[in-house]
Amino acid sequence: MLPISSVPTAVVASFIVVIATVAIGTRYRLGPHADWVEVVRAVAWPIVDPVIERVVGGVGSAYQLGEREFVGHLNEDIEVVEKRLWNAGSRRNIIAAYKESTDDRDEAGSRVCRDERVPDRKQVHVMLFETDDCGTDVYAHMEYSSALRWLRDDPKVLRKHYAGRYCSPEAGAEFVHIHLLDRLQ
Repeated sequence: MLPISSVPTAVVASFIVVIATVAIGTRYRLGPHADWVEVVRAVAWPIVDPVIERVVGGVGSAYQLGEREFVGHLNEDIEVVEKRLWNAGSRRNIIAAYKESTDDRDEAGSRVCRDERVPDRKQVHVMLFETDDCGTDVYAHMEYSSALRWLRDDPKVLRKHYAGRYCSPEAGAEFVHIHLLDRLQ
């Protein structure tokens, strides 16, 4: 591992900002009003991605989604969709990898659901993208959980998450349609 003195300042600063964001998000369960988190993710993840990729491996902290993950389109502003997802039990996914859509749009929101409706050790990750018509495109997949409690309970779960061992767009889409959002086109 590189000594801290040889790691670029932007990488160290990004890690500090990400750690602070995760701590605040875990403590306060940031809802739809905390859009600043998306700014932190958009700036910090691309900077720290090369470091994370070398240390952890796996899917990385920034990547492009596949067409299979597209769930549907809503003719609603992203703020409305975020509130609906919050009310349906999803939460802001603070440490999620930063995504691009299949047509190169930057992710505008990341949500996660890990409650009793989701199989044990799994999560449903929902990604939101603004569209030119002021609507929202929704992408999703089910995967191993990235919840920090797995550091204590079963670290293999986090390793499987970061290695991308299980990713089911079909299970994610089904969950979104049944439990989180209706009126998807």
